[in-house]
Amino acid sequence: MAGSSASLHEDPERLTETVIDRHRALVSIMEELEAVDWYDQRVAATSDADLAEVLGHNRDEEKEHAAMTLEWLRRHDPVLDRHLRTYLFVEADILQVEEEAEHGGDDPTSGSLGIASLRNEGIFSPPDLGGTLLTPGYLGGVNWGGVVFDEQRQRIIAAVNNLPMVVTLLTPQELEFQTASGRFPHAEFGRQSGAPYGVRREPLLSPLGLPCTPPPWGTLVSIDLRRNRIAWQVPLGSTEGLTPWFLPVREFGMPNMGGPIATAGDLVFVGAAIDSYLRAFDIETGRELWKFKLPAGGQATPMTYRAGPEQRQYILISAGGHGPLGTPRGDYVMAFALPKAAAKN
Repeated sequence: MAGSSASLHEDPERLTETVIDRHRALVSIMEELEAVDWYDQRVAATSDADLAEVLGHNRDEEKEHAAMTLEWLRRHDPVLDRHLRTYLFVEADILQVEEEAEHGGDDPTSGSLGIASLRNEGIFSPPDLGGTLLTPGYLGGVNWGGVVFDEQRQRIIAAVNNLPMVVTLLTPQELEFQTASGRFPHAEFGRQSGAPYGVRREPLLSPLGLPCTPPPWGTLVSIDLRRNRIAWQVPLGSTEGLTPWFLPVREFGMPNMGGPIATAGDLVFVGAAIDSYLRAFDIETGRELWKFKLPAGGQATPMTYRAGPEQRQYILISAGGHGPLGTPRGDYVMAFALPKAAAKN
């Protein structure tokens, strides 16, 4: 069987190295599965128990080799990868799975291959065709919002994310198909003009829309520069508005975009989290002292200023929402007056 496919069917000069390598892998799988069939029949036919054991061992090694080669193919063939994620290890009727897949079923990235199928070689792992798990993800660590430098205490205070991301290289055909499919609601696509591959990137989410990794997914962190250690770290943000009604709200710490500011009254103000609250924290301990629900997402860094005859101090934040994070949209500018006794700077 394999012999008829071992040679190339087209002029090698017109084939890319990628196509030739995929051909090699396909022929290898055919040879290995044919060997499994041979050994299977020989095990059944022999009456010698010792020989049957040896042949069974050889058969099972061929299965391992076929599985290894199939995994290589999956990583280098986006369409095969998509189908394997849909059909492998499912308990439902296979034809029912096909029907759901053809009529807009679940996102293939949440398929049965799961997290274990994603590649990770440590920080800065380069992406590939099979899907690469990146941690920290594209949101950070610290994102563009900036940090507070408390000169008196020699501390840096920052809003930090702990949200792994999945990045997958796509052929131009797969990029076009997936972008138009509407089946990747949390993904961003990039054409990467001039490169042979486009890219899809998305957070690693559970079916509930929450990250697959343990919380906190976002924190406010104070770093002691004198002692080179974390002075305090607290969750930033809750699950409010993000889970089904029957689940309680938890202050898990949520993904965020935006930075904090500090006042001379020993307060740290930060919006950023996807639950749309503006919060105030004690700069010394990290204890939350106050919060206010904004009418739209507060993915911005607040500012402070003085105004009026008494030079009252105010905290101001732009609440406009954030598209990719899915927070409510708006065009609000919200200002809050600090208590007169607290207004130092």
